[in-house]
Amino acid sequence: MYSQAISALFEAADNFNHANLVGNDFAKLGLEDGQLMLGWVQLPTWENIQLALHKILSTQFISDRTHFLFCGTGGWIHAVNVVRELGCSSNQQKVIGLHSLNPSELAVLLQHEFDLQQTTCIGISLTRTTLETCLLMENLQKYFALAGLNFEEHFIWLTSILAGQKSSEIEHHFSLTVSGRADVGALFSAPCTLAILLPMVLLLKEEIFAHSYQQLLVNQERLLDKMAKRAYEISQYPGSALWFRTEGKRQSSLERWILQLTRQALGSKTPYSPANILLGQDIAPPEFEIIELDKFSGDTPLARAMQAMYACQIFVACLAYWWKIPFVTHPEVQQYKKLVPELLNSVGKTPPFEISLVEDADVTSLESVLIEQLQLQIKYQFVEIVLYPGLTLDIRQKLEESLSFQTKHHCRVYEGSDWNHHSFQFAIANQQTLVIIVEIVTSFDPLSDFWTNTIERHTGMLQSIARATHIALGKSSLFIQWRL
Repeated sequence: MYSQAISALFEAADNFNHANLVGNDFAKLGLEDGQLMLGWVQLPTWENIQLALHKILSTQFISDRTHFLFCGTGGWIHAVNVVRELGCSSNQQKVIGLHSLNPSELAVLLQHEFDLQQTTCIGISLTRTTLETCLLMENLQKYFALAGLNFEEHFIWLTSILAGQKSSEIEHHFSLTVSGRADVGALFSAPCTLAILLPMVLLLKEEIFAHSYQQLLVNQERLLDKMAKRAYEISQYPGSALWFRTEGKRQSSLERWILQLTRQALGSKTPYSPANILLGQDIAPPEFEIIELDKFSGDTPLARAMQAMYACQIFVACLAYWWKIPFVTHPEVQQYKKLVPELLNSVGKTPPFEISLVEDADVTSLESVLIEQLQLQIKYQFVEIVLYPGLTLDIRQKLEESLSFQTKHHCRVYEGSDWNHHSFQFAIANQQTLVIIVEIVTSFDPLSDFWTNTIERHTGMLQSIARATHIALGKSSLFIQWRL
């Protein structure tokens, strides 16, 4: 019975124009703006991957450069960073993935002292309109111009190349998909788009790259069978809470990639949407259905990660098939995005809603206020604290462990606005999870006019996203302003 979903999925994936798909539910569930977004289902041949990569590797943007700055959000940039974290490259700093407006991300440029003449910036966005990505690319262009460089010689996009576009419209633009078709959305960004394949070829020896991909091809049938079967088993219990067991550390790029896929694809869509979605290696609460993504064969962590990504996509599609969930879109994110421009001019003022205020730079002061808030909560067992801008990973993990230990709640601590890209769709109608927004207001040591203005723009944007997120979530969120 479970093979029915796989058969329907591949039938739909083979029909790019969704003709002759009468009775196939994927014709509706996999549709975005009238286009089937199932280009990730069929794994491309190694020969086609080589051809797609050659189109970009042979250009001056790649062949003559030594460093590459990828800018993106959500699954796109986490795919880049999965390669950096798991590729075991001896030259990891050759590729950097920038994914947020957090001022600490800008420090990457200062810390590594890139030779800008030898650096290419690569924006990743299907529409080339993603707010954070465009702002990062815009400020990097100014940075290159201040260095006396023509930024047009250093900036390209991995994007959606639509049929019928004139060559002048796609100059410096390269397709995110191996096929060149616009049939893969942001949620299904790996393991077979250039968001992961290009970093792999830049960082790894060709034989290692090829071997990792060949292992995915060899194991494809087994992955299809295992994940379709598990999806069918869980589908018998509509609305079940899901726990994805993953290999690796908490808050890794692989974990965030899986989180954005599962939560954005399945969350807050229909009455059958999962009651909760969490992941990690710790023990899952008894009410959760466990999906194993940490037991795939592979010679390296990266090879296993590629299989986990593909397997997770198959699971999501099959479960969506049985639960009739449209799984390639995440429409609820517009609820906060449309509010951001309205709030930009008021970020320096007191928020127009009830807040809790922390006026001590010590993180223990924030922790105390969070504990006070959580002690008042009897409705929620699961709590997610989102920091705008984010603190270091080490501080976030320590805060997460302390809050979970000291309260009766299951706490996670995330970085905004990354959280918006992996969890807002899930949170907007979730009945189990309380979201606590923390707007961090701080001052910075004076820098050059460029860096001061850039940091002010980035932090202002993050604060407006924080406020828009709280307003959109309504009663399922609390707001704390932390003044350092």
